[in-house]
Amino acid sequence: MLNSALTGFIVALISLWAVYFFHRLWQQSLREDAADAIAAARDLGLSPWGSTYWPRVVLEGSLDGRAVRVEWRGGVLGARSRVTIDGQTQHLPLVVTAEALVAAVMVPSESDLAESDPAESA
Repeated sequence: MLNSALTGFIVALISLWAVYFFHRLWQQSLREDAADAIAAARDLGLSPWGSTYWPRVVLEGSLDGRAVRVEWRGGVLGARSRVTIDGQTQHLPLVVTAEALVAAVMVPSESDLAESDPAESA
């Protein structure tokens, strides 16, 4: 009975280690693939959220008075990005360039939209 319990415990530990290793590999892969976008996010003032157990890289901060969170995610579903601006989330393919990051996080303000609305100028 003790031998079975010990074997189960060892299998559980090996499984947890394997999942942890898988997630760390994903994090490293995401950091390498999206290095330009991550550098651009830091240049915009976003800061790393810290190391997590999950297969993702997260930077967050404030841009133009709006709370911004950018995530590069990996896993079984593949590499992808998620950008959250003031609670509104958009799911994107993996953002790897600085231009794509800027396009994703620089949402025009409501006053900019009102100024350029062709319906109001007519």
